[in-house]
Amino acid sequence: GDTVKCRGASATATVPIGVVADKCAGICNTFPGATLATDNCTMSYTASVVGFWAVSLMMEDYEFTWQTTPLSATSLQFLVQLYTSRSSSCIVGPAYTENRPVGACVGVDINQTVVETATFSVGCTGVTFSDVLTTSPPGI
Repeated sequence: GDTVKCRGASATATVPIGVVADKCAGICNTFPGATLATDNCTMSYTASVVGFWAVSLMMEDYEFTWQTTPLSATSLQFLVQLYTSRSSSCIVGPAYTENRPVGACVGVDINQTVVETATFSVGCTGVTFSDVLTTSPPGI
């Protein structure tokens, strides 16, 4: 399979036809203290400030590990909410449970709809989710 890498989105990026595009829509590098491991797309952070933080990443696909120009790239934006826990006994946050194996490839024909399921688990007994918020670009 191909190599997938992640990086922080850039405010000025040249797309294949030479057009300069803003890939982060004003939210570049806005999550304080977060670090991104580009080779496995893992983000780490130490929660220090309560609030919402917008994150904008680019996921890039390379045929070979030595390539510097990706075959394809897609942007990924999401919100992180840091809050003060109401329970001192529960310090394990919710976790995303992957529904596909790491590196799985999903083929999609043109003009076809794809539905994916995001599954999360709660790390503490007696704790439940109250809401999951998702947003998508227009038309997706």
